Amino acid sequence: MSQAEDTVGSLPPGLAEPAGRLAAALGRALGWRLVSVYAYGSALRGGYRPGVSDLNILAVLDHVEAGDLRAVAAVVKPPVTLAVIGEEEVPDLLAVTPLTLLDIKDAHLLIAGRDILAEGSAERPAIATQVRLELRDKLAQLRADGLAAAAQPKRLPGLLVGHAASLLHTLRGLTRLAGLPPSARPESWPEPLGIAPDDLTQILDLARGQARLTAAQAEARLALLMAVMQAALARTAALMAPPAEPAKPKSRRTKGKAKEEPPAEPAPTPQGDPEPEATPEPAPAPEPTPEPESAPTPEPTSEPAPEPEAAPAAEPEAAAEAGDEAPQ
Repeated sequence: MSQAEDTVGSLPPGLAEPAGRLAAALGRALGWRLVSVYAYGSALRGGYRPGVSDLNILAVLDHVEAGDLRAVAAVVKPPVTLAVIGEEEVPDLLAVTPLTLLDIKDAHLLIAGRDILAEGSAERPAIATQVRLELRDKLAQLRADGLAAAAQPKRLPGLLVGHAASLLHTLRGLTRLAGLPPSARPESWPEPLGIAPDDLTQILDLARGQARLTAAQAEARLALLMAVMQAALARTAALMAPPAEPAKPKSRRTKGKAKEEPPAEPAPTPQGDPEPEATPEPAPAPEPTPEPESAPTPEPTSEPAPEPEAAPAAEPEAAAEAGDEAPQ
């Protein structure tokens, strides 16, 4: 592992020397297994206060074993707060709980080793999930501390300082969802996060230990922190909501009864010579009835013909017809 001692000088006064000593001690204790040493936190963001703030250090090993924790703890001295992770954990941390590593990536100082965070990135859903989880957890813990401090009101101001500092870390993650650059100062957060500027100022003063609170003021700050956490949860949900579909145009309806449409007009007859009407065909003539064959004429005989019997008297009409037919 190569050391980057030339960069340590950019730390605030009084921190460069302890950071350099710590990196060298970690190198002796872990040897080649020490991959990187980073300084991060308020010392790099401009909010470091000597005697109050810690120097945050991240040590990255090739992998972490139980014995490594004892070796590392033996070389850590105040005001250093040390975190240890394995190099193989970095992709999973960025995919599941990315906020801390993203904060380190945005404002860090590589004290020794190689920069394994340079190419790291996280997806918006992963950031939103961690923001929601942290806000829910912080809200539950704040309520629990408020209940515990009800019997001992003097404890509440000190508890609220820790809650305010922790909330600012989560709100910084929310600024990523709101599209603010990593270098954005807290003074630019209110509008994108939907927080009143005065409320954010009170939280900043509380986190920096600049507020001296009476019991009544502490109760008011407790209510403020709870309200901001709930507002941040709502803002996170709004930022991650899918875009609304464009509204469909509404059909214009006529007031009152629907207007009846006039019946459709018959299709116009095409102009031109009218077609001749069909002439009915004549009925076929009845077939002629065959005439009955005439009886053969009997041959004359010598015997006299018998006299015809007297015919009954004919009806007047029949007699008249018979008269017509009589020879002259």
